[in-house]
Amino acid sequence: MIKMLKHPIDVDYISYVWLLDESGNPVTGATAQLTCKVIDEADGVFASPVVTEVDSVNAPGLYKTTFTPDAIGFWKVYWDSAKAGANISGGEVIYVYDSVVESSDTLSYPDGTTEEIVFSSEVTTYRRITGSLDLCNLTAAKVMTVRIYEKTDGTNYRRVDSKEFTINATPANTTMPKFEYLTRQHTKITVQEDAGEGSAKNIPWHRSEERIY
Repeated sequence: MIKMLKHPIDVDYISYVWLLDESGNPVTGATAQLTCKVIDEADGVFASPVVTEVDSVNAPGLYKTTFTPDAIGFWKVYWDSAKAGANISGGEVIYVYDSVVESSDTLSYPDGTTEEIVFSSEVTTYRRITGSLDLCNLTAAKVMTVRIYEKTDGTNYRRVDSKEFTINATPANTTMPKFEYLTRQHTKITVQEDAGEGSAKNIPWHRSEERIY
């Protein structure tokens, strides 16, 4: 049976396989007759890693191999045996993904109507960026504009999205803009209020970045 699994990039992956005879009994001492081939669908054959026996006494018939996937996408693990009369139970397809990078902080938005940068991200590979802004500290009925910019030519930022959010009065403290977008450019998120608050206000924020390919 082929298994479908997820695994982070650049982290060792261990593939296990059972080797059984025709009666279903474990076969030990067969590392020289077992082969494993790892295939990255984007680039072809990645490796034929070394096969080792796990424990012939406590786990007879169980073998493993270890490799480190270095690219995002689907990987296949194939096992084969030259042992006469032996059957293999194992093999899998792995979706290798990039680790999600998360960060959070609080922007002190100054009194006034200036446009302020919440955060910026200097990515060079395709990323899914998601996040949220907590506007609970702002005055009801005021309007906060959230904008997304990309450095489209490598030098200048250009606005690619903009949306206005009116601060809720009822129920109070529930205005929390969320955003999600794909990019491979340097980006920044900004906020700008339509009228001053009389004092600086805190805007907590959170974002996640995941490289997708």
